[in-house]
Amino acid sequence: SAQESRLAGTRPRAEAHVGFYLVDKGLPALERHIVKPRTPAKALQSLIDRTPLQIYLGLVVLLTALLARPLLLAAPRGPIQDWAWLLVAIPVVLVTSQLAISLVNWLATIVVAPNMLPRMDYSGGLPEEVRTLVVIPSMFSGPQDIEDLVDALEVRFLANRDPYLHFALLTDFPDAQTETLEQDASLLLLARRRIDALNAAYPDADPHTDRFFLFHRPRRWNPVDKLWMGHERKRGKLAQGIDTAGVVGGLVGEIGEFDEPESVETARAEATRETGAEQGITGRGA
Repeated sequence: SAQESRLAGTRPRAEAHVGFYLVDKGLPALERHIVKPRTPAKALQSLIDRTPLQIYLGLVVLLTALLARPLLLAAPRGPIQDWAWLLVAIPVVLVTSQLAISLVNWLATIVVAPNMLPRMDYSGGLPEEVRTLVVIPSMFSGPQDIEDLVDALEVRFLANRDPYLHFALLTDFPDAQTETLEQDASLLLLARRRIDALNAAYPDADPHTDRFFLFHRPRRWNPVDKLWMGHERKRGKLAQGIDTAGVVGGLVGEIGEFDEPESVETARAEATRETGAEQGITGRGA
């Protein structure tokens, strides 16, 4: 059982989850355990589920042979005509194989029933223990970019209103020849004010928790591209966002009140010294 598998091992395994026996490879074992009689259709479906590729390729080869055989038998054969027969056989096999593939694909839509993909049921809303932060990796180079990003963030919130669902912008400045540009400070201030305005317009039920956040990274020198830029761009933003979430406020599992940027930078610097990382990130809540 799932409980026995969980207790038997020292580390998590797929068999330790009940879903393994309901929708995964453990389903045959569950069916054998409950001694459920299997109909011929169910037995065929089980065979297809276990060896789908072998059955698919076997049917394609079989149908290709059946379709090509009468055409190849009708072609004249002889000592002088062998090469000509081969020249005819190759396109015949190619054409009939395409027809065979189409027939097998059509047959598969009739015989093979689609399986529902398992998913968590949050139709009644998110429980508190799975409080979730939705992050949007992005970049802004001007005031209009910020307005568009914040407006889109608001739309996402309005379409997914849940007390335990939070939203954040994970942003960079565009690449530059210097670490900072003249407009950087004003753009970052505008972004912070717009996030503050969202939190004021849609306050969280918990007065100590914000619903919207801004994470912004400073540029770092890239010796390969000879530019100041956000570390590894989008992938780097996501990786650092997860890392910083654990350093600042504990975003995973619990979203608390964020510190001011100076405190965040201090926490980030301490984490950098411990992990050997070379990147920074600034977090902001209202």
